[in-house]
Amino acid sequence: MDKILNKVLSAFIVFIVLVSSVVTASAATDSGYVLLAHMSDKAVSVGTKVKPGTVLGTMGMTGNATVEHVHVEYTLTSNNEKHNRLDPKKYINIYQTLDKPSKILCDVGCYTGHKGVDMIPSDGSYSAKVISPVNGVVVESGVQKAGWGNYVRIRIEGSTTPKPDNIVWAPGYFSVTELGSTVQLSPSESGKVVRKYKKDYVGQYDGYIDTNGYRWLTWTEGNQRVYMAQYVLNWSSVYADAAGVKKVNETSETGYFTVSKIGAGVQVMPSEKGKFVRKYQEGYVGQYDGYFDANGYRWLTWKEGDQRVYMALYSLDWSSIYADAAGVKKVNETTETGYFTVTKIGAGVQVVPSEKGKFVRKYQEGYVGQYDGYFDANGYRWLTWKEGNQRVYMALYSLDWSSIYADAAGVKKTNEVTENGTFTVTKLGAGVQVVPSEKGQFVRRYQEGQEGQYDGYFDANGYRWVTWKEGDRRVYMAIHVINDSNTIYAKIRKNPN
Repeated sequence: MDKILNKVLSAFIVFIVLVSSVVTASAATDSGYVLLAHMSDKAVSVGTKVKPGTVLGTMGMTGNATVEHVHVEYTLTSNNEKHNRLDPKKYINIYQTLDKPSKILCDVGCYTGHKGVDMIPSDGSYSAKVISPVNGVVVESGVQKAGWGNYVRIRIEGSTTPKPDNIVWAPGYFSVTELGSTVQLSPSESGKVVRKYKKDYVGQYDGYIDTNGYRWLTWTEGNQRVYMAQYVLNWSSVYADAAGVKKVNETSETGYFTVSKIGAGVQVMPSEKGKFVRKYQEGYVGQYDGYFDANGYRWLTWKEGDQRVYMALYSLDWSSIYADAAGVKKVNETTETGYFTVTKIGAGVQVVPSEKGKFVRKYQEGYVGQYDGYFDANGYRWLTWKEGNQRVYMALYSLDWSSIYADAAGVKKTNEVTENGTFTVTKLGAGVQVVPSEKGQFVRRYQEGQEGQYDGYFDANGYRWVTWKEGDRRVYMAIHVINDSNTIYAKIRKNPN
């Protein structure tokens, strides 16, 4: 009897172990799976451990895709049949699937049978790295030529509590107004506290929800959705200011701004409620890399270190204007070293290549300088060069040729030779110039038979030029026209060693 009982007990224990194993395996899948597809290449393989921010590959349009994007799907189990696919926005932070700010291209149901969300960069570049939005392990890394293209499936490790259906999705910024505001794991007074924020802390949220007597701001950190009370619904306590950012006319454009109103300043939130990092004096010039309309203003934006900052350019009703801004759409941009000679009094150096640009200084007629490039923008051809750490600009002429401010001669040197020698003037009127060009201003002219020393020569702008230094300045003299033996201004001979 004991032997029979022992066998029954042993079998029962084995059964319990097996059942426990099945339950454990099932529990391991409760957090779900996320799939990211249409990549042009993959940087991970099956078994790779990932965390939020791990690069999975490059956004592409492989498989059944007509534009570069990343397709994101979520399932509770490894079965990817369409009836098992859930709205990924409710389980993971879809805005953390690319390595740059992103937006939805095609949401769940944007066409019949579309069960995922397609994401692209907000800047319209269609170029980004695909990153993991979760902690987990890669369980599939494959290719479907007629489907997902290059794709990766991740088994999520850790909790992914479904987001409440009554969350209002409205990305924005908050600024803490009361010491001790807390981030919690659930939108409730009894919710576990993750941390507390100090007054004036600024952060971002992706939605809000009214529940349990409070308005809660919410966002995802890793696999976890967190909540922060913004205010009591009866307004007896307010813990943070928040500004939803509904961006319109969002544009990636590199340009310059000139502050036109004292008090214009840099903020970490594009909102009247945003905390100022600093304020500018009238006339300050800076650079931006984009702009958009939000919260009643047009905002310029750029990055400072790891932080994106914002400055109000003007109110959308034009009642307040804080700065002038000139986007620089460069045409015919050319790297060329050359010389310019000012032909019009008032030509000058600017820090912005625009009529709105502030002048650093103005030149007198006849002034000669050097440039290292030129381009067409804002109705003018601009010469450009660096002064210290700053790049500066000077209008050469208006593109309709109604105004000409300077002559410029690019110097493409050939047959450049370093050689010490003596020149003898053979033609009256040969002279010393500060620009190796017919347009170059003469410093002085020589009489026939006069001699001088040079330290090199080269061919440029149709002439052979000898060159030497006088004080801190290098000067030039044409000795003959290239390929014309009848036009000779001077003869040269190399000095004996």
